[in-house]
Amino acid sequence: METIACYRWARMAMTSCFGLVLIDGMCQREEIVLSAIHVWLGHIPIVGGSAGDDRRFERSWVFFGGRAHSDAAVLLVVKTSLPFRTFSSDNCRPGTAKMVVTKADPGRRIVQELNAEPAAIEYLRTSGIASRDLDLAALASHPLVVRVGDGYYARSVRRVDAAGALHFACAIDQGVVLTAAIPSDPVSPTRELFAQIRREIGEVSLYIGFECIYRRISAEQHQRDLDICDLYRSHRVFGCNTYGQLYGARHLNRTLTGVAIGMREL
Repeated sequence: METIACYRWARMAMTSCFGLVLIDGMCQREEIVLSAIHVWLGHIPIVGGSAGDDRRFERSWVFFGGRAHSDAAVLLVVKTSLPFRTFSSDNCRPGTAKMVVTKADPGRRIVQELNAEPAAIEYLRTSGIASRDLDLAALASHPLVVRVGDGYYARSVRRVDAAGALHFACAIDQGVVLTAAIPSDPVSPTRELFAQIRREIGEVSLYIGFECIYRRISAEQHQRDLDICDLYRSHRVFGCNTYGQLYGARHLNRTLTGVAIGMREL
Protein backbone atom coordinates (compact mmCIF):
# COMPACT_ATOMS: atom_id res chain seq x y z
CA MET A 1 0.00 0.00 0.00
CA GLU A 2 2.85 2.38 0.80
CA THR A 3 4.40 1.85 -2.65
CA ILE A 4 1.06 2.46 -4.36
CA ALA A 5 0.50 5.64 -2.33
CA CYS A 6 3.96 6.96 -3.27
CA TYR A 7 3.30 6.20 -6.94
CA ARG A 8 -0.03 8.03 -6.86
CA TRP A 9 1.58 11.04 -5.15
CA ALA A 10 4.37 11.10 -7.75
CA ARG A 11 1.85 10.97 -10.62
CA MET A 12 -0.18 13.79 -9.05
CA ALA A 13 2.95 15.87 -8.45
CA MET A 14 3.96 15.51 -12.11
CA THR A 15 0.74 17.24 -13.18
CA SER A 16 0.38 19.79 -10.37
CA CYS A 17 3.92 20.71 -9.23
CA PHE A 18 7.05 22.23 -10.68
CA GLY A 19 10.35 23.33 -9.16
CA LEU A 20 12.09 26.70 -9.44
CA VAL A 21 15.83 26.68 -8.72
CA LEU A 22 18.02 29.75 -8.25
CA ILE A 23 21.76 29.17 -7.81
CA ASP A 24 24.92 31.21 -7.39
CA GLY A 25 26.12 31.67 -10.97
CA MET A 26 29.80 31.65 -10.05
CA CYS A 27 29.82 28.44 -7.98
CA GLN A 28 30.47 26.17 -11.01
CA ARG A 29 28.45 23.38 -9.42
CA GLU A 30 25.11 23.67 -11.19
CA GLU A 31 25.30 20.15 -12.66
CA ILE A 32 25.99 18.54 -9.26
CA VAL A 33 23.18 20.46 -7.53
CA LEU A 34 20.71 19.74 -10.33
CA SER A 35 21.53 16.05 -10.29
CA ALA A 36 20.83 15.85 -6.55
CA ILE A 37 17.56 17.80 -6.83
CA HIS A 38 16.45 15.71 -9.80
CA VAL A 39 16.93 12.50 -7.80
CA TRP A 40 14.78 13.77 -4.94
CA LEU A 41 12.03 15.39 -7.01
CA GLY A 42 11.78 12.53 -9.50
CA HIS A 43 9.58 13.44 -12.44
CA ILE A 44 8.59 16.90 -11.17
CA PRO A 45 9.76 19.36 -13.88
CA ILE A 46 12.48 21.80 -12.88
CA VAL A 47 13.44 25.19 -14.33
CA GLY A 48 15.64 27.97 -13.04
CA GLY A 49 18.73 30.06 -13.54
CA SER A 50 22.28 30.84 -12.41
CA ALA A 51 22.46 34.28 -10.80
CA GLY A 52 24.62 36.95 -12.46
CA ASP A 53 26.54 40.02 -11.33
CA ASP A 54 25.96 42.52 -14.16
CA ARG A 55 28.50 40.88 -16.51
CA ARG A 56 31.46 41.23 -14.14
CA PHE A 57 31.79 37.46 -13.57
CA GLU A 58 33.23 37.93 -10.09
CA ARG A 59 30.65 37.06 -7.44
CA SER A 60 26.90 36.45 -7.37
CA TRP A 61 24.26 35.75 -4.74
CA VAL A 62 20.83 34.24 -4.19
CA PHE A 63 18.36 35.58 -1.63
CA PHE A 64 16.65 33.52 1.06
CA GLY A 65 15.24 34.44 4.45
CA GLY A 66 16.00 38.12 3.95
CA ARG A 67 19.72 37.50 3.41
CA ALA A 68 22.04 37.24 0.39
CA HIS A 69 23.97 33.96 0.12
CA SER A 70 26.89 33.05 -2.13
CA ASP A 71 27.89 29.47 -2.99
CA ALA A 72 24.26 28.50 -2.39
CA ALA A 73 21.07 27.47 -4.15
CA VAL A 74 17.37 27.98 -3.40
CA LEU A 75 14.67 25.50 -4.42
CA LEU A 76 10.99 26.47 -4.51
CA VAL A 77 8.44 23.74 -5.23
CA VAL A 78 5.20 25.22 -6.60
CA LYS A 79 1.89 23.34 -6.43
CA THR A 80 -0.92 24.72 -8.56
CA SER A 81 -4.30 23.73 -9.94
CA LEU A 82 -3.64 25.88 -13.01
CA PRO A 83 -2.34 24.34 -16.23
CA PHE A 84 1.34 24.95 -16.85
CA ARG A 85 4.17 23.96 -19.17
CA THR A 86 7.94 24.20 -18.76
CA PHE A 87 9.96 25.13 -21.83
CA SER A 88 13.45 25.82 -23.12
CA SER A 89 14.33 27.41 -26.45
CA ASP A 90 17.67 28.34 -28.02
CA ASN A 91 18.59 30.24 -31.17
CA CYS A 92 21.90 28.70 -32.29
CA ARG A 93 22.33 26.96 -35.64
CA PRO A 94 25.30 24.53 -35.75
CA GLY A 95 27.83 25.06 -38.50
CA THR A 96 30.35 22.63 -39.97
CA ALA A 97 33.63 23.65 -38.27
CA LYS A 98 34.50 21.41 -35.34
CA MET A 99 37.05 21.44 -32.52
CA VAL A 100 38.05 18.66 -30.12
CA VAL A 101 38.93 19.53 -26.52
CA THR A 102 42.42 18.03 -26.17
CA LYS A 103 43.41 19.53 -22.81
CA ALA A 104 41.04 20.70 -20.10
CA ASP A 105 40.44 21.19 -16.38
CA PRO A 106 36.79 20.00 -16.05
CA GLY A 107 36.50 20.95 -12.37
CA ARG A 108 37.12 24.60 -13.19
CA ARG A 109 35.53 24.47 -16.68
CA ILE A 110 38.75 25.58 -18.33
CA VAL A 111 39.97 24.45 -21.77
CA GLN A 112 43.67 24.94 -22.49
CA GLU A 113 43.87 23.23 -25.89
CA LEU A 114 41.58 22.68 -28.88
CA ASN A 115 42.73 20.35 -31.67
CA ALA A 116 46.08 20.14 -29.82
CA GLU A 117 46.56 23.90 -30.33
CA PRO A 118 46.33 26.79 -27.83
CA ALA A 119 42.61 27.11 -27.13
CA ALA A 120 42.10 30.83 -27.83
CA ILE A 121 44.11 30.75 -31.10
CA GLU A 122 42.23 27.69 -32.40
CA TYR A 123 38.87 29.16 -31.35
CA LEU A 124 39.67 32.35 -33.28
CA ARG A 125 40.74 30.41 -36.36
CA THR A 126 37.94 27.86 -36.46
CA SER A 127 35.15 30.31 -35.61
CA GLY A 128 36.36 32.83 -38.20
CA ILE A 129 36.75 35.68 -35.73
CA ALA A 130 38.64 38.52 -37.43
CA SER A 131 39.61 40.45 -34.29
CA ARG A 132 42.01 38.97 -31.74
CA ASP A 133 40.15 40.77 -28.97
CA LEU A 134 37.95 38.05 -27.49
CA ASP A 135 35.74 40.34 -25.42
CA LEU A 136 32.24 39.50 -24.24
CA ALA A 137 30.65 40.78 -27.47
CA ALA A 138 32.90 38.56 -29.64
CA LEU A 139 32.25 35.53 -27.44
CA ALA A 140 28.48 36.11 -27.57
CA SER A 141 28.45 36.39 -31.36
CA HIS A 142 30.46 33.19 -31.93
CA PRO A 143 28.83 30.44 -29.84
CA LEU A 144 29.95 26.83 -29.53
CA VAL A 145 27.61 23.84 -29.25
CA VAL A 146 27.93 20.15 -28.38
CA ARG A 147 25.80 17.37 -29.77
CA VAL A 148 23.88 15.28 -27.24
CA GLY A 149 21.66 12.66 -28.84
CA ASP A 150 19.72 14.34 -31.64
CA GLY A 151 20.12 17.88 -30.27
CA TYR A 152 22.79 20.53 -29.96
CA TYR A 153 23.41 22.43 -26.71
CA ALA A 154 25.43 25.62 -26.32
CA ARG A 155 28.61 25.84 -24.26
CA SER A 156 29.31 29.54 -23.75
CA VAL A 157 32.84 30.84 -23.25
CA ARG A 158 32.77 33.17 -20.26
CA ARG A 159 36.22 34.71 -20.72
CA VAL A 160 39.72 34.18 -22.07
CA ASP A 161 42.59 34.41 -19.59
CA ALA A 162 46.11 35.79 -20.12
CA ALA A 163 47.43 32.31 -20.96
CA GLY A 164 44.92 31.91 -23.79
CA ALA A 165 42.72 29.37 -21.98
CA LEU A 166 38.94 29.46 -22.42
CA HIS A 167 36.79 29.62 -19.28
CA PHE A 168 33.36 28.12 -19.94
CA ALA A 169 30.02 28.86 -18.27
CA CYS A 170 28.87 25.24 -18.49
CA ALA A 171 30.29 21.74 -18.06
CA ILE A 172 33.19 20.86 -20.34
CA ASP A 173 35.58 17.92 -20.51
CA GLN A 174 38.50 16.54 -22.46
CA GLY A 175 37.45 14.70 -25.61
CA VAL A 176 34.28 16.75 -26.12
CA VAL A 177 33.65 17.79 -29.73
CA LEU A 178 32.64 21.44 -30.06
CA THR A 179 30.91 22.80 -33.15
CA ALA A 180 31.11 26.45 -34.16
CA ALA A 181 27.55 27.78 -34.32
CA ILE A 182 25.71 30.79 -35.70
CA PRO A 183 23.23 32.75 -33.54
CA SER A 184 19.91 33.33 -35.27
CA ASP A 185 17.20 35.93 -34.74
CA PRO A 186 15.50 35.06 -31.42
CA VAL A 187 12.25 36.93 -32.05
CA SER A 188 10.44 34.67 -34.53
CA PRO A 189 11.17 31.33 -32.81
CA THR A 190 10.23 32.80 -29.43
CA ARG A 191 6.94 34.11 -30.82
CA GLU A 192 6.23 30.67 -32.28
CA LEU A 193 7.11 29.03 -28.96
CA PHE A 194 4.58 31.21 -27.14
CA ALA A 195 1.95 30.39 -29.78
CA GLN A 196 2.61 26.66 -29.39
CA ILE A 197 2.27 26.92 -25.60
CA ARG A 198 -1.08 28.72 -25.99
CA ARG A 199 -2.29 25.90 -28.24
CA GLU A 200 -1.35 23.37 -25.58
CA ILE A 201 -2.58 24.98 -22.32
CA GLY A 202 -4.81 27.83 -23.48
CA GLU A 203 -4.37 31.47 -22.53
CA VAL A 204 -1.29 32.13 -20.42
CA SER A 205 -1.51 34.34 -17.33
CA LEU A 206 2.28 34.78 -17.10
CA TYR A 207 5.62 33.34 -18.10
CA ILE A 208 8.45 33.00 -15.58
CA GLY A 209 11.55 33.19 -17.76
CA PHE A 210 15.32 32.89 -17.38
CA GLU A 211 17.14 34.32 -20.39
CA CYS A 212 20.86 33.76 -20.93
CA ILE A 213 22.95 36.92 -20.82
CA TYR A 214 24.75 35.77 -24.00
CA ARG A 215 21.43 35.50 -25.84
CA ARG A 216 20.61 39.06 -24.72
CA ILE A 217 24.04 40.39 -25.79
CA SER A 218 23.65 38.73 -29.18
CA ALA A 219 20.21 40.34 -29.59
CA GLU A 220 21.74 43.74 -28.73
CA GLN A 221 24.47 43.24 -31.34
CA HIS A 222 21.88 42.54 -34.02
CA GLN A 223 19.63 45.39 -32.83
CA ARG A 224 16.83 43.01 -31.86
CA ASP A 225 16.87 43.69 -28.12
CA LEU A 226 13.96 46.16 -28.27
CA ASP A 227 11.90 43.73 -30.36
CA ILE A 228 12.49 40.85 -27.95
CA CYS A 229 11.66 43.14 -25.00
CA ASP A 230 8.39 44.16 -26.68
CA LEU A 231 7.58 40.48 -27.24
CA TYR A 232 8.22 39.67 -23.58
CA ARG A 233 6.17 42.63 -22.42
CA SER A 234 3.18 41.76 -24.62
CA HIS A 235 3.18 38.15 -23.39
CA ARG A 236 3.67 38.99 -19.68
CA VAL A 237 7.12 37.43 -19.31
CA PHE A 238 8.64 38.05 -15.87
CA GLY A 239 12.12 36.95 -14.90
CA CYS A 240 15.78 37.82 -15.27
CA ASN A 241 18.92 37.42 -17.34
CA THR A 242 21.12 34.61 -16.04
CA TYR A 243 24.59 33.12 -16.57
CA GLY A 244 23.06 29.67 -17.07
CA GLN A 245 19.62 28.12 -17.34
CA LEU A 246 18.36 25.03 -15.51
CA TYR A 247 15.97 22.66 -17.24
CA GLY A 248 15.24 19.22 -15.82
CA ALA A 249 18.63 17.73 -15.01
CA ARG A 250 20.46 19.94 -17.55
CA HIS A 251 22.46 23.12 -17.09
CA LEU A 252 22.18 25.12 -20.33
CA ASN A 253 23.54 28.25 -22.00
CA ARG A 254 22.11 30.69 -24.57
CA THR A 255 18.46 29.73 -23.98
CA LEU A 256 15.20 31.20 -22.83
CA THR A 257 14.02 28.69 -20.22
CA GLY A 258 11.05 28.89 -17.89
CA VAL A 259 7.49 27.94 -17.12
CA ALA A 260 4.20 29.17 -18.60
CA ILE A 261 1.25 29.26 -16.21
CA GLY A 262 -2.22 29.18 -17.69
CA MET A 263 -5.52 30.65 -16.54
CA ARG A 264 -8.27 29.05 -14.51
CA GLU A 265 -11.14 27.76 -16.61
CA LEU A 266 -14.38 29.66 -16.11
